[in-house]
Amino acid sequence: MEQCNISLIVFIGNRRKRFKSNRYDIIVKLYRKIKQEIPEAQLYFMDHRYPHGPEEIRPPKKNTYWCPYCAAYRKFKSWYKYRICEICLVSDNDFNVKKYNQLFSKRKEKSS
Repeated sequence: MEQCNISLIVFIGNRRKRFKSNRYDIIVKLYRKIKQEIPEAQLYFMDHRYPHGPEEIRPPKKNTYWCPYCAAYRKFKSWYKYRICEICLVSDNDFNVKKYNQLFSKRKEKSS
């Protein structure tokens, strides 16, 4: 089974739906269709293949980190012993989240 590479995450009110595909053109068509039929929907792309680094480094705010899969600064909410991105639900324990937010040293300091 092939792994999906691209997702479209749709928020309509409090409801969240995730569409996955290996083909970018399918996701773009779906994006356009949803945007046309439901203009109030909030739509986000997520790329699983290539994590993106930040173009500019911003001073950290409380529970706000760079999400390399959404390619934006996002609020990470508490979930059990982790924090997760409010859009794509990736954990702060993910390697690329740690890498782009310099969280490796923070975890070591806390455990000492």
